[in-house]
Amino acid sequence: MTEAAAAKICEGVAAETGVLSKTIYECYHGMGHGIMMHEHHELMPALQFCESLKSAVGKDGCQQGVFMENVDVAEAGHWKKGGFSQQDPLAPCDKLDARFQLECYINQSGWLMRFYGNDMARGSRACLKAPPPDVNTCLQTLGLLVTNAAWQPALMHANETADFAQVAWSLCQKFPSGYVGNCVMSGLDNIMNSNILDAPTVFKAQSFCMAVGGRYQAACYRQIGADLRYLAPDDKTARETCLFLKGEAAHKQCLSGIKT
Repeated sequence: MTEAAAAKICEGVAAETGVLSKTIYECYHGMGHGIMMHEHHELMPALQFCESLKSAVGKDGCQQGVFMENVDVAEAGHWKKGGFSQQDPLAPCDKLDARFQLECYINQSGWLMRFYGNDMARGSRACLKAPPPDVNTCLQTLGLLVTNAAWQPALMHANETADFAQVAWSLCQKFPSGYVGNCVMSGLDNIMNSNILDAPTVFKAQSFCMAVGGRYQAACYRQIGADLRYLAPDDKTARETCLFLKGEAAHKQCLSGIKT
């Protein structure tokens, strides 16, 4: 299948009535992985193809797939010359044009953890050296790992509890002062990024919000609603899914997130 044909498939998906925004984005994301493999993991030719796509969603989704594929190869110990660096944890992101940096940084977590031996504290501090517009993006990508079941065992210390929500919260507390909230919101987004919006998914999200408690809990519940606005097929389904949460305060915050 040619690159142009792959692009037409995703354009066709985007043109269909009632297709979720997430589904459209995932089509372009998957295409980005394929383009990167087609280009023998040469980063710039793959990114140039992404730039040729018609829509902003297409460009961004394609870039995300390209950069994720790039990191997957690097984690396995293989990367092209001029890409990743044993001296600079933020390469290649800090060497790219500004238009590519967002998706590069948001896919840098695997390399950061490889670079720092799964030390979340050191990895998150490295993000503070990113260009100012990209600091939060770099931190966001690490926050996604704290609620990733595959990553948690590698990131937690031997003396940490095995409870999923508590481990995630413990990892978030390793972020630099003033940036813990970035981790909380990203960790929640990762939990909610499910193809099945059912009670178990919402209960898992609530257990995390309960673990973070205090100053972050209300924002955590609002973010559940904000995520549902994007993930659910319509507002009615999003509102009904909020009702899986236990407690009136949680319901209200979730509903307010949908309206934001």
